[in-house]
Amino acid sequence: MKHLWINRRGNNELVVFFNGWGMDEKPFSHLKTDDLDVLMFYDYRDLKLPELKLEYTRINLVAWSFGVWAYAASGLELPFSRIIAFGGTLRPICAEEGIDPAVFMSTVENWNEGGRSKFYRRICGGTAGFEQFSQPERAVEEQLEELKTIGLAAMTGAEARFTRAMVGENDRIFAVNAQLNSWSKRGVKTVLVPEAHYMFGKYHYWKELLFNED
Repeated sequence: MKHLWINRRGNNELVVFFNGWGMDEKPFSHLKTDDLDVLMFYDYRDLKLPELKLEYTRINLVAWSFGVWAYAASGLELPFSRIIAFGGTLRPICAEEGIDPAVFMSTVENWNEGGRSKFYRRICGGTAGFEQFSQPERAVEEQLEELKTIGLAAMTGAEARFTRAMVGENDRIFAVNAQLNSWSKRGVKTVLVPEAHYMFGKYHYWKELLFNED
């Protein structure tokens, strides 16, 4: 997988972000980092982790969509203070806990410029959200290759500890009931919010995603 430092200024606290499939940093460029360093992982055509030395007082994990599974499948082990899922599950291609396999295959078969535009509208919950969405700068062919790779690897799912799961009531990608079912099985605190699959437009700071509960 690829990685990108969104912010690296020697702060004491780090957010490790596992992005969704087909994405890059663009849809999150509006989020201010302030006193947080932020390291993003993306492009899951290869799940091998880069060699990184991460020395921080506090490390948090945020994962979105297929990034929830990608984090678990990567085997990354760090002393995380929080591990938060947004709009995803550990079994992403599963009718009971994620996306119905038939729907997933339909996405693969119809992935082109037109299909991508429709997909972005769906993750944003419609035209209004789409107009505010900063689209990733990824080639269609590259995204399709990544999607096919995930399709082969994610059928069996992966397991990892999460401390909270955020579920959008208007998610049109991962079925809401499937998400609730998946996290309930694992005893993870789940919060239902009135958002679409891409639920980050209302936030202004990375720190808001951490829900300082301690």
